[in-house]
Amino acid sequence: MKISIFFRESYLKNNCIFNPNIAGTSFWEILRVKLLEYQIEIATHDVISEKEADLAIYVNLVTKPVKKSFLIAFESIAVLPKLQSLKYINKFSKVFTYNNILVDNIKVFTLYLSYDLFTPESNLKFNKRKLILNISSNKYSSHKDELYSKRVEFIKFLEKNCKDEFSLYGSGWYTQFKFPHLYSFYKKFSLIKGFGLLNKILLKTFSITGTGVFFYDKHDTYKGSVKNKLDVMRLYKFNICFENIYGIDTYISEKIFDCFKAGVIPIYLGSSDVQIHIPKNTFIDYRDFSSLHDLYDFIYNMDENKFKLYLKNASKFIMSEKSLKFKNDYNVDILLNQILKTLKIQKC
Repeated sequence: MKISIFFRESYLKNNCIFNPNIAGTSFWEILRVKLLEYQIEIATHDVISEKEADLAIYVNLVTKPVKKSFLIAFESIAVLPKLQSLKYINKFSKVFTYNNILVDNIKVFTLYLSYDLFTPESNLKFNKRKLILNISSNKYSSHKDELYSKRVEFIKFLEKNCKDEFSLYGSGWYTQFKFPHLYSFYKKFSLIKGFGLLNKILLKTFSITGTGVFFYDKHDTYKGSVKNKLDVMRLYKFNICFENIYGIDTYISEKIFDCFKAGVIPIYLGSSDVQIHIPKNTFIDYRDFSSLHDLYDFIYNMDENKFKLYLKNASKFIMSEKSLKFKNDYNVDILLNQILKTLKIQKC
């Protein structure tokens, strides 16, 4: 039997999704190996077509599904709101999501965003590290609970108050509209029908004419993109760890786990119930501070012993049973069980 996987990222085609170094996770490779035990072949949609497949799996895609199909809905409502729509998900045979409000364990099942988790292998000495960094792309969302603008607010504060101790990495920061007024206007502009095309024309015009300098913020702390995220993070004490949306239960992306793996303390804002899933002594909760000045004073004055305690607690969590639901093997088994049931194959 054959399974075809569909996704948005073109670099994952030609079965590259099964290469952990390219995909950034071993989830799909673990699933592929387990499926082979049942003589089931799984491949990307350019290798096994929709017509050839006995089952199609769509990952974070808004599309018209085939008759026998699964949807894995991991992207947040700030990016792809349709993935959380009952009308849309009812088009699929089965759906897998972090959103427990939708879960009925009949058609819709809990599948956590999962990762290759490990404890830091080595750490740079405390006094050799810079204070804080941010690694993310510059993005916009018109959703009322989006956190992209909150992240920019924090970045602007750090550039003003500790420019020499802060570094900004990622893509798109050369074209970040001036915060807050032009930034807010651009967010509203994104609601216009045909925004994608209009945006391309606008950015191209700014690039050709050189007029972007009048509209874009200049980030002197910007260091460019990174090849290896964890290697860069290890050079710092703290990392801005904001999800793309606030207040969604159980929506916990790779950001906080990357911090644990790199041996850096996350300053976290996002999931409303993060402390239920991850011990609060492993991260700094942005919500605990009344102002950015208070938060800055807290991290600036943290001594080495307290810093090491956070890292020790994070390592304990990674090695504990409580982290199991965020690990690839756990979630692969959930998906595997439903694949076998749908294809009417008895589990060994």
